[in-house]
Amino acid sequence: MSRTRKILENIFKNIKNLTYENHSIYVIKQICESNGLKETKLNRWTKKKRIDEWIENQEMENKEMREYSYVLEPINGLDLLLQLGKGYYIGFNFIRTKNNVPIYSGLIDKKYIYVLTSKQNKQTIYYKSKHIFDNEKIEDFLIDYYKEVSFITNKHNVELTKTLNNAHITSYSLKSSSLIMPLTNNHDVYFNKDLSKERMREVIEDCYKDIIKWERKEECIKSAKLLSE
Repeated sequence: MSRTRKILENIFKNIKNLTYENHSIYVIKQICESNGLKETKLNRWTKKKRIDEWIENQEMENKEMREYSYVLEPINGLDLLLQLGKGYYIGFNFIRTKNNVPIYSGLIDKKYIYVLTSKQNKQTIYYKSKHIFDNEKIEDFLIDYYKEVSFITNKHNVELTKTLNNAHITSYSLKSSSLIMPLTNNHDVYFNKDLSKERMREVIEDCYKDIIKWERKEECIKSAKLLSE
């Protein structure tokens, strides 16, 4: 088994063992480092679009992330970014809930893996957006929604600044809410034993498919370099 596959297998096992009580950035950091990953920081100007390109295109020539490294909270809406080998990336979002109802902070992205830890169920599961939304168009809908909310918030912040003026004791900024919360108890949606097991299996299968694609790409690049010498 390749180093990348072994690390991936261990990380999923470690994530599955997260509990509501020990769920923290420190524990996630421990999981990464116990699997041989080194923490790194991205350029402050690195945006979501750029990170998504790394994940989708399996970008090999990335000077911001070294091989077998991780970044905690690289951008808003992404809690953990891993590079498990040159060009193979995985993004995770972690949600902690006392009951069965997760609250999503921001856009639910089909490229990321979501990890849900429930105090009530004493269980941690992971899944992708395709497992909780029937309609793939939901992503386009949410993007349009956030753009409109952002536009309105920015407009009112300009007016707020004018109203307070420089002589005011302090400055303020309005923040728009980007939370998505299911309206009903979702035990059957998220914690049904058979469903959750099937979804986690599909997540791992998707990751292995991406690894195979990445390994073939890496071999092609190596072969091309040898032929050019």
